[in-house]
Amino acid sequence: MNNPIKDLDQSITEPEHSLALPVGAPRVMPGQSLPPLLCQKIASPDQVQHGLFSNIYKSIDVAKQNNLPGQHVKIVAVGHTHKAAMVLCKPEDDKRSLVLMDVGAWIEKCKYPLAESGDVVTEPSAQLGVIHGNDARIYQIRIPAAG
Repeated sequence: MNNPIKDLDQSITEPEHSLALPVGAPRVMPGQSLPPLLCQKIASPDQVQHGLFSNIYKSIDVAKQNNLPGQHVKIVAVGHTHKAAMVLCKPEDDKRSLVLMDVGAWIEKCKYPLAESGDVVTEPSAQLGVIHGNDARIYQIRIPAAG
């Protein structure tokens, strides 16, 4: 709910729908890559199509050159780009790895493939990024249609 900070105690409410695991999310299998639409794995920061990645990677290099605290960043989360995706840059020459988690936006529409059929669906954007330990995920919250 979009409330001012002073009213946050009134923003936490009971869900109005079932939070059971919905069908349709991309299936995540150990050792298998996610669809390129959702996650790119690259070997060089120059290979990525995400508009922010190269500049973020270079900024961390500048932090290292100047011995600034940001030189050890391994994951960067951004939003308001309107296109949720993750980028894993893992250079083959053992240079610094970086994950970019773009949690998209909460307006407009998003597209993603269904696990069961591979069909691409379009629905209202509702992405939430979660980082826990060495695990980074972007969830699309799917609210079933009333009926």
